[in-house]
Order: sequence, then C-alpha cells, then structure tokens
Amino acid sequence: MAVELRCPDCRAKLNLKKAPEPGTEVECPECYAIFDAPEDVRTDDDAPPARRRPAADDDDDRPRKKKEKKPKVAPGAKAPRKRKAKVKETNKTVLIVLIAGGLAFLGLVIFMLVWFFVKKPAAYELINYLPPDCNTVEGANIGHVRRYIELYKKFEQPVDGASFKLASDAVATAVGGDAKEFLDYFVSGSNGNGESALVLKAMKPFDGSQLSKLPGAKKGTADGRDYYTVDPIAGVYSGQLKVFSPSAKLVVFCPAGVAPGTFNKMISGNAGNLESATAARFGDLGKQTVRGTAWIMFMLDEKSRPKEPDEKEAAAGQVDYQKQAAQATKSAKAFGFKASVGSRHVKFEVRLQFPDADAAKALRDRFRESPLAKGDDASIDPPRYWKQFVSKVVGNQKVGVELFTSIGASTSGDVFVLSAESETQTLMDSVGSMVTKMVGGGSQGGGAPGMMPGGGGPPPGMNGPAGQGGRPAAAGAGVALP
Repeated sequence: MAVELRCPDCRAKLNLKKAPEPGTEVECPECYAIFDAPEDVRTDDDAPPARRRPAADDDDDRPRKKKEKKPKVAPGAKAPRKRKAKVKETNKTVLIVLIAGGLAFLGLVIFMLVWFFVKKPAAYELINYLPPDCNTVEGANIGHVRRYIELYKKFEQPVDGASFKLASDAVATAVGGDAKEFLDYFVSGSNGNGESALVLKAMKPFDGSQLSKLPGAKKGTADGRDYYTVDPIAGVYSGQLKVFSPSAKLVVFCPAGVAPGTFNKMISGNAGNLESATAARFGDLGKQTVRGTAWIMFMLDEKSRPKEPDEKEAAAGQVDYQKQAAQATKSAKAFGFKASVGSRHVKFEVRLQFPDADAAKALRDRFRESPLAKGDDASIDPPRYWKQFVSKVVGNQKVGVELFTSIGASTSGDVFVLSAESETQTLMDSVGSMVTKMVGGGSQGGGAPGMMPGGGGPPPGMNGPAGQGGRPAAAGAGVALP
C-alpha cells in the first residue's frame, strides 16, 4: 500500500510503494539526506480529506503568515544525515599533460628571451678574424640590401670602387664565382697600429684552395693553417697581401706586413682571446650596432673625437653642426651608427657609450629640451645645426624632414641612443649621393666627412686602404646629435 513521507531536511515529498519498518533508514532522492522512518507512517487510506481553505474576504487585506512545518522525527530516531554530493575526479593524465605543456611553453619563452639577448650577432663570426683590439670596425649586409632590387641598383654603382667590392671581385674570379652575386657580407677593421683586415662572406660555399689562383699566390703556413701571399690588388690596402679562407664561405685579406703574432691570432679566429678581442671591446654598444644592414663603430679618443671648430673654421661659418657633435661626444667612449633597411622604412640609429649611465641620461635630458624633441610640430623651425647636417650628409630635404619628425632619444645603461627613420621609397632618391659620400667617389679618394664632423679620412673597407687616412667618418646618413 502506497505511503507518503516527508524529508525532515528539505521537506521533499517521498512516495513509497509500501510503508517502511519504523527506524529503517530512508534516503531522500533530492538532498541525499538519510533519516529513520517514523513509526506513524500514514497510508493513502489513512490520510484525512484535504480541507478547503475559505476564500479570503475582499475587504480583508491582512497578511497571512505561513506556518512553518517542523520535520517529523520519530521518537528515538537518529537525526538525518547528509550524504556528500559526488565530485567527479579530474583525469590525472590530462592534468599532468596540461601542467607539463605549460611548463614547456614557459621554458621556451625564457629560452627565446635569453637566446635573443645573449646570442652573438652574425657579424661576430667575421669580426673574430680582425686584428685584436680594433679601434674602428664597419660592415654591411650586402645580401640583405640585394633583396630590395630597386634600392640595390642605387647602391651598386657607387660602391664598385670600394675596397670590399674590389677584393670580392678578385676572389670571385679566382674561385669561379659570379662577381655580381658572390658577396653576402663584409667587415673591415683597424687597430690604429697599421694592422688592418677585410673579411668577406660569400653567398655560397667555395673551395678555399682556389685562392691559389690569385695573381702571384704563394702558399704559407701560420699556426698550422694555410694562407697565401698574393700580389697587390689595386684599391685594397697597398703592397702585397696575405689572404686565407677559415671556412667554406669566409675569406680574409690583410696587408702582408701585419706582425706575425697578430696574424697568428687572426688566422685562428682569435681562439682563446675572444674575451679581449675586438667584439668584446665594443661590448653592448657593438652587439646592437652590428645588427644593422650597414654600420660603423669606433672608439672615441683624441684622434677620433670631433673637435670644436677653430677660429679659422668659425670665421668661415657653417660650423654649428661641428660644434654640436663636439659637445655631445665630449665625454663619450665609443660611437656606433647603423642603418636598418626595411621594405617600407629605413631606420637610422646613433649610439654613444659613456663612462656611466648618468652621463647617458644627461644627454637624453638635453635632447628632450632641444628643438629636435619637438620635430613632430610643423610650426617648429629646425635648428641651424640640423639644416647643416641635412645639407652636408643627407643631401635630400624630404628625407631630412622625415628624419626630423621621427627623431627620438633613449638610454640603455651607459649607452645613449638616438633614432629616426625615413621611408625607403623617399630615401632611394638620395641613396646614390649618400653612398658616394661614404666611399668618397673612388677607392683612393680622401672621403667626405660623414655623420661625425671633424672626422676626415675614409673609413676602412668602404673607401680605399683600410687604416689609412685620418679619423674615421661614420658611414651613411645618420642623425645629428642634440
């Protein structure tokens, strides 16, 4: 006979087919509470007829309280107990895989950051074959420029007489390569003691033994490695040369008169000497500078530091730019300049390394107070030193405007950074004249002053015999210092 029970906990109605024995445990299907069946279980037959509630009078608006029903618990019965809801357990294998995947991703991110900031730039492979302690180093990623066909056409003709191109053509002829497609990268440097080198990287591997086909080649050995002494190549240093191939893509030229001790270090790639070699000498400034498409860096000393104009120069006028550069670099230790070519923009960057971070920040603050910091305001007239910079170095007013409106300054430790950019298409109109200034119009020319006024003399590799000439001129069009 069907019976009806009420759960004493949630008051749910339980309809059972037959009355349970008094004291028997009953489980509520709604809240999972367990309680003992009461003794006075009523069946359907025992239930009194439901009483109808009289209809409420329309005039009676008194609120009626609802009676709270207390759960019926049989005398001596135990208090109802709640059964804990079942919780689905997470698959341990899935959890382990998710945790392992997250840790692996985090490790990859950390590795990539460390790799980016710690890894050695590609140019260092070439720099290691320069004489130790070079004061001046420059280079260019020719393969990268070649990707931009129209820009490369503007670049190609002015550099035909540059030292690196003349040396590259000679090697291409000797190993049977295409002179126009042979060169990928070049680096050159000088240590100020008459010891210089030019390092070329080819686009494709070649047989180093084919260097024996260079005019007048005579084989020799240094530090257990082969090299060749060859006849002079016009425009590449002066007199006889030593040349060797440390790998399937690299070839190194230097004057035959380089000291044997220095040459032994060069031919070994400065093995065991990298901590004090050229790359280490330029530190963080060098790591960032050599990442450009074309770049130059040199140590600033009494010979290379821009000088204040003398009375004669001041009387001739147009020396504001020279004075500005002399003041900005007065206490700097090293200078770096790079141009990074992109499909839409070419970014220029000047770096100055100071004895400490405070000196770098002082120059940054000076920039923020200068007219250069307000270049994005069309009503601002550029200062005279900027106009002289554009006239002497850039040679294109439109490029000068783009540089002026995009110029900015920052610091990185003890390095002051000045950057600006120009649209690649705009720059094409003046790249020919800019490169001509870099190479001085020929392999033996005197070289026009570059970004750093007071520098006179050709930079190594780009113009004539490396290491000959006066203070280095920074390659390319850069940004005037505040």
